[in-house]
Amino acid sequence: MGFINDLNQGKAMEELVHKYLTTHTQLFTKLMKTTRSVGKFSDYDYLYSFSIEVKNDKYKSDNFCFEYYNPVSDKFSGIWASKADFIVYVTDSKIIFFDREELMMELLFAQKLDRKLTGYKHRERVGDGNANIILFKKSYILDNFKSIKHRVDLDLT
Repeated sequence: MGFINDLNQGKAMEELVHKYLTTHTQLFTKLMKTTRSVGKFSDYDYLYSFSIEVKNDKYKSDNFCFEYYNPVSDKFSGIWASKADFIVYVTDSKIIFFDREELMMELLFAQKLDRKLTGYKHRERVGDGNANIILFKKSYILDNFKSIKHRVDLDLT
């Protein structure tokens, strides 16, 4: 796919979430001034009276993938490095709003549960070698995680 294509696809998903938020303000009564992040890598994608970071599920698998560490730079990454209030996953059929701090706690706890139930997997140096990730079954997270604060079914046909 390449970096530029991934970047463009990510920006399109950010715009999709932004459009949803700005047209459904009754769900987000604290929605105020909107600021678009600038720069190569920032702490969030959009800042309302809360901040969000949008993650695009480009592989359309049965798993959620969470990046947590960059072994090349020896730093936390992904949701562990984000300062956003909400992590927003866009899948092929849903927009899912997670409370970031609650999500991190649930992910740490779920790693200790039965792997057949959760689908937990750990992978190191994936992609271009600069990401360690954890994977969980989407069905497990969607059915069990209390960090999900809002979800929207999409019709992308």
